[in-house]
Amino acid sequence: MISNEYLTPELVRKRYTRGFIVLSVFSAVLWMLNWNILIFFAPVIAYFWVILRPTRDEKLCILNYFIGNWKQSDHFTKFRDLIRGIFEKWGELTSDREVILELVKIYPFVLEFASPELQSDREIVESAIAKSGWALEFASPNFQDDAEMVSMALTTPARGLILKFASNRIREDKSIVIQAVKKDGDALQFASQALQSDREVVLFAVAQSGEALHYASLNLRSDVEVVRTAVKNDGGALEFASPELRTNKNIVQLAVRHGWDVLRFVSQDLRDDKKIVLTAIKKSPSQLKYASARLRDDKELVLSALADCTSVIDIESCISQRLREDIDVWKMLESNKIKELEEVTM
Repeated sequence: MISNEYLTPELVRKRYTRGFIVLSVFSAVLWMLNWNILIFFAPVIAYFWVILRPTRDEKLCILNYFIGNWKQSDHFTKFRDLIRGIFEKWGELTSDREVILELVKIYPFVLEFASPELQSDREIVESAIAKSGWALEFASPNFQDDAEMVSMALTTPARGLILKFASNRIREDKSIVIQAVKKDGDALQFASQALQSDREVVLFAVAQSGEALHYASLNLRSDVEVVRTAVKNDGGALEFASPELRTNKNIVQLAVRHGWDVLRFVSQDLRDDKKIVLTAIKKSPSQLKYASARLRDDKELVLSALADCTSVIDIESCISQRLREDIDVWKMLESNKIKELEEVTM
């Protein structure tokens, strides 16, 4: 039996009124027919049959109850499964245009449970996408191939990654792809190969997210301006630069200034450059482990790393044996260990 807590007071009143009418009519008919044996049991059965059988309005009210409170759920997947279960139980609602149209305006992902016919209904799809561009995933292939609809989805707060749900033809549309990568550079991964080789598109992408360089063509990973733009946004993008540019001192210096764990992507020659390594360990002392053996034996550099480190364990093993026996280095190591121990025991 459906709990009354999910229904409005008006629907509860209608529900019991409907049951009372059925009970009264059934009893009157049986009395007129003089069916004394059934005069009590049959009307009661009919009454509960009416009560247990929800009407369309009651079903819609129940869905609205759960959907209206979905933000309070800590388990989005479980909530989605709950809504799916309701639609599976009341399958007729998946083809009810009025119901689906009302619900997608509150919870756009209801489009997932709509019938194929309603997933091809422009008004319904537009209402869902206006609420969340991610609803494009559940729209019919015709709308996923509609530049206007995809562009509309990209204007919502949803990330540019919704380009993933666009058709191959739309992924070849330069204006749409630029719109997507301006919102989220990583959307470049869903662009066509031709646009992943388009310098203008890639520059927009790496300016928004340096790691989008990962999805650029090999030629553009060797382009100085493209790589400079990427590492300026995120030094870690150096990982995806061509081997030649990882030996470019200007590019590497820019990368270590804008990243936290970049030195590991630098060429072996530049790991022996004191200025570059010093810049890197100022950002993250643990990067000392990627420095050349010569620099891990450099007292000034090691003391600089120890002065900024928060975990001695991360760098102690990287220091040369000679410096571990140096009195100044040893004192700083021990001092840091005491500080860490005090923080743990506080």
